[in-house]
Amino acid sequence: MKFELNPNIIKLDDKIFWYKNFLSPETVDSITGLLMRQNVRPHFFEEIQFKTTDFMPELFPVWEKVSDFIYPDLVIHPLLHTIYFGEGKEMLPHCDSPGEDMEEELTVPDVWGTCCYLSYGVITYFGDFTGGEVYYPHQNIEIPVQPGDLVIHGALKDYEHGVSKVKSGHRFAYSNFALKPEKNPGSFYNYGTPEYDSYSKDLSKWALPLIANDKSKIMQQESGKPIEIN
Repeated sequence: MKFELNPNIIKLDDKIFWYKNFLSPETVDSITGLLMRQNVRPHFFEEIQFKTTDFMPELFPVWEKVSDFIYPDLVIHPLLHTIYFGEGKEMLPHCDSPGEDMEEELTVPDVWGTCCYLSYGVITYFGDFTGGEVYYPHQNIEIPVQPGDLVIHGALKDYEHGVSKVKSGHRFAYSNFALKPEKNPGSFYNYGTPEYDSYSKDLSKWALPLIANDKSKIMQQESGKPIEIN
């Protein structure tokens, strides 16, 4: 992978990578300020317990920066919201994909039609928090992520990962999933293509799957509540 050659990448395992301060402090502060005024809502998959923020077009430059970093080997979904962890919240170990031809193992609806083709999880961080480390039980690795960092990890079961309890503050994860461009079933336009360049001019349209199913039609989430800042 081309991104592995970047001198700022810390390779912790064959498929665990950490880039400290991938985003500038100015970008982190600007996005965090906007996120702190967002609503947090139940995830549109009822099976998932953490909260998400609203659609946020200001995340598009971050999406482009991440996409350019992993290009041309990988592409990510056109998502423009974050995952929110408040104080005391955590995520137990899980994997992002059951693997190719393992559709029967899926535990949530596959909106993009890509879950079995994922290669990596790709995450950047915002907020102001303590705790909330990302850990990998099989590799005995823990990453003390900070706002602005980028983490890339394998998507399959051998790279199960979790999030330690947030000790204080507000932790926002801009979490996305990467697959090889040729594995895209046509549910979004790949970064770097003329179709992507044209379609992304309307972000509200761009952020929805090209191939609709029952879940993608109701991706507008229920009303949430404002984040309470102590």
